[in-house]
Amino acid sequence: MHPIERLGWSICADPMTPGERGERVEVLRGVREGLRERGERRLLCHVQMCLAVHETFRGEPEVARPLLDEALALADPDADRTQFLSVLQTEGTYWLHVGNAARAVEACLRMVREADRGEVRRSFQIKSRLNLAYALSCLGEVDGARRFCQEGMDLARQTGEVRRLGEAAAITAVCLLDAGDLPGAVAVLAEARAWRGGDVDARARALFGAVDVAAALVAEDWETARVGTDTLLDSDHMGAPDDRILVFGFRTRLLLAGGDAAAALEWSDRAHALAERAAHGPRVAASSALRVRVLHRLGRVDDMFAEVDRAARLSGAGSGRLLWHTLAARLDELHHLREVELEATNAALRRLHRKEAEERARAEAAARSRHLFLSSMSHEMRTPLTGVLGALGLI
Repeated sequence: MHPIERLGWSICADPMTPGERGERVEVLRGVREGLRERGERRLLCHVQMCLAVHETFRGEPEVARPLLDEALALADPDADRTQFLSVLQTEGTYWLHVGNAARAVEACLRMVREADRGEVRRSFQIKSRLNLAYALSCLGEVDGARRFCQEGMDLARQTGEVRRLGEAAAITAVCLLDAGDLPGAVAVLAEARAWRGGDVDARARALFGAVDVAAALVAEDWETARVGTDTLLDSDHMGAPDDRILVFGFRTRLLLAGGDAAAALEWSDRAHALAERAAHGPRVAASSALRVRVLHRLGRVDDMFAEVDRAARLSGAGSGRLLWHTLAARLDELHHLREVELEATNAALRRLHRKEAEERARAEAAARSRHLFLSSMSHEMRTPLTGVLGALGLI
């Protein structure tokens, strides 16, 4: 491997301090003009791709886009198919980070087709399918995500490489988790741990941890869930908006279970702030559903209804971030809460109306009694008084 390639890969994957990463980035930026002058297309493509990855994960998509465009223009599928597939993978990652899952699906589909055409490493066939599965999961396309996860797992099993198996199992498990199939996710995780004799990459470990936390929350094992959530919050590999929404949701559920609805709302607000930049529709929808639960617990009914309406408007915007069928699948609880709230309001109104009717009936009965009393007493008093007045007149 050329030293420039090694340097480029290091800023994408190797753990290092921000200062060290910044120094290496500056070195890569400095060699670009020399590579252009010498016509080193392949090395220049690699540098621009790695810099695009760096800027994407730094949260600078406007800087990353022109770098990625140049890398796509320089990549030659005939001369270096491996590099071409790496650039396509980078493009799919870029679209997910800017919240456009539909474009990510397009890039991942192209990567699958290219990986299946010609002789390439099996790892690219696995990665292409896992990336496509995740992108489809972001759109709420559960069946498609399951299909490509299964294909990726089958290919990984054929390789027998622990690292590939771990990567495939991690993506498969988290896709099942997002689809609401926690037992399936736990089963995949158990299988992975059974044959995982070696190490897996840090990203896979983080995703395994997310499944563990979800299982602990369902089992009401609050201490395990708390420790796992703290680990995920500190992880460098769970920093994307989609991942943060998932982890913030774990923290919100923990606080809600502990009765601290005010603190739960703070974490829900953090997830709420990331929703516009997220690509993962089911996670955004689940976050919205959880936020409504928190608002309902706090008695903020108007805000709860406003959140439901906001989520519905987002789903109808056609942005690809929050599809209606995904939202509807996750908002059953919200609609139930709304129905419960409306039923409670109606019951209160009915009680008030009954009370008013009863008080009106009592008032009317009292008025009738008073009228009868006065009319009767008027007659009884008028007759003797007339006699008295007549007698006085005779005297």
